[in-house]
Amino acid sequence: MPAIVEFPHVVREAIDEFGDLFSCEPQRRHFAEYLTGLMVAANKTVTGINSEFVETTDQSCLNRFVTAADWSEEAINERRLELMQRDPTTRYSNQGVIALDDTLIDHDGK
Repeated sequence: MPAIVEFPHVVREAIDEFGDLFSCEPQRRHFAEYLTGLMVAANKTVTGINSEFVETTDQSCLNRFVTAADWSEEAINERRLELMQRDPTTRYSNQGVIALDDTLIDHDGK
């Protein structure tokens, strides 16, 4: 059963920050749907994300946004990096950290 009735606060903030990178309101909405789905949908496919929303368009619209719409992943990433520089906890520094994630490595023993 569809459960999402509105975008989370963090997604609404992202639309404020990234919205100008999209040419029209439907693209901004699909961006918000996609972000929301990646965060909360159990099934992270376009169909799975689309099925989580109470009010939505046909899944083919979200699919076209992801695969064929004219928007720049590079521009979004550049803006994301700019935003990270505003926060002292995510800003570049001379004392960097390397995060290691070994969850894909086989574990043996107890």
